[in-house]
Amino acid sequence: MADTIRKVIEYETYYSLQLEELKISKTLFYQVSGVNMVVIHFGNEKYQAVFRLEGFELYDSIGNAITDIGLYMSDNSLDNDVCVNAKVYKNGMLEINLNKHKILAYPYPDYESWSFGDSNDIKVICLARGELMTFGI
Repeated sequence: MADTIRKVIEYETYYSLQLEELKISKTLFYQVSGVNMVVIHFGNEKYQAVFRLEGFELYDSIGNAITDIGLYMSDNSLDNDVCVNAKVYKNGMLEINLNKHKILAYPYPDYESWSFGDSNDIKVICLARGELMTFGI
């Protein structure tokens, strides 16, 4: 059964994805041709959400950029980190704030850079140049 309380809220410059207090249940990190990619699963028994990020920035809890994400991810996991908030800016930027990390994903000029989907059949895809394709909002 879907968690109908978790709706997307639209503001003037961004959408708020209602992922507050959800834990990351699984992450899959990989690199292709030097590009960092990650699949992040959030969820509990009532609600699941997945981000697929192609190229992103990762920061620690005090805002320091993690420069070697591959090395960092081999020694540290995002699993069980808790979402504080997640915003999709209307220019295509994605910001995920966690208790211990911050993730930023920017649009690419020529291809899709990230996507989001959840168990309420909401989907957001960042297309080339930051154009957003949305379903179920």
